[in-house]
Amino acid sequence: NSMSVLNIGLIGCGSIANKAHIPNIQSIPNTKITKVWSRTLEKAQHTAKKFHIPNVVSQWEDIVRSPDIDAIIIATPPVAHLAPTKLALQHNKHVLCQARMARNLNEAQEMYDLSCKSNVVTALYPYGTGLKGNNMMKRLINEEKYLGDLYEVKVTAFNDYEMHSPRWRKDSSIVGVNSMTLAMWVEILNRWVPPAKNLTAQAKTHQITSEYINKRTPNSIVVGAILDNGATASYHFSGVINKNQHSYIELYGSDGVLVYDIKTDTIRGAQSNQTKLAPIKIPDNESTYNNPDLQFIQAIQTKTRMYSDFKDGLKYMQFCEAVAQSIILKKSIDLPPKPKMDGWGYYLN
Repeated sequence: NSMSVLNIGLIGCGSIANKAHIPNIQSIPNTKITKVWSRTLEKAQHTAKKFHIPNVVSQWEDIVRSPDIDAIIIATPPVAHLAPTKLALQHNKHVLCQARMARNLNEAQEMYDLSCKSNVVTALYPYGTGLKGNNMMKRLINEEKYLGDLYEVKVTAFNDYEMHSPRWRKDSSIVGVNSMTLAMWVEILNRWVPPAKNLTAQAKTHQITSEYINKRTPNSIVVGAILDNGATASYHFSGVINKNQHSYIELYGSDGVLVYDIKTDTIRGAQSNQTKLAPIKIPDNESTYNNPDLQFIQAIQTKTRMYSDFKDGLKYMQFCEAVAQSIILKKSIDLPPKPKMDGWGYYLN
């Protein structure tokens, strides 16, 4: 019965939980967060008090095993995504997991395989930007054939991620083969164009801060790829840029060009005789506003698939895996690769 109250358990009480998950869920009728857990008990208690959540638990397993919990939201770093997901699916609970599906392809594959055997909603939190113009980009590319034949794809993410992101995000023992917004931008691109079938990558860690992290994620990555349709693609990510920061996905075809600005969620384009790019307005009725928590609850109530789901996650984790393999093996990698990597620069045991 879609009118009965859905009880949600929250695993992780960090900034994303406080800023997004909790307020979003609490604004949905017949939906309640009734149990929370955090790595430190004080943090969980503070969050529970602030948002009037009745129960704080000291073991996250207690949330997942609880018979009165219908769904769980996993708002922890990637190192703590697989275990709660596994237990949740064993207990037939719906799962909404934070973006960057898992530490590596090995974990992502296990999560995906388990989700295929279950009949619950298994969803991933999509990245905040890149969604507003999503429907329009799909329509322009696939229905209106704005680009004609796709020849070139250029993905650039130049920012100062390195200076501002928390230490754990740069620790490969926690984030595995994720780095900066690599997985996110590939997820956005995969919605619009065919996935990569072969890639070659290089990476570097520019020493710009004095912090020492043993298993360090790279803060500069460059990838060259051929997509399934034969288009050529380049991806350049850097977290050490403090001037002229920009994040674009540029698509060049036989008939047109589209440039998506990920930071501002705006589209520019040019066709046939236009030489300069002009803004393309995203119509209000086509604009996708990002409330994944609401979409998750609706997916549970209507028994439908939510985007992004574990299949979308598996695709971007295959890409990250291939990048990590190419760097360590110094050669080009066919996709999808077999899981070999534990993190950047080291293999699974």
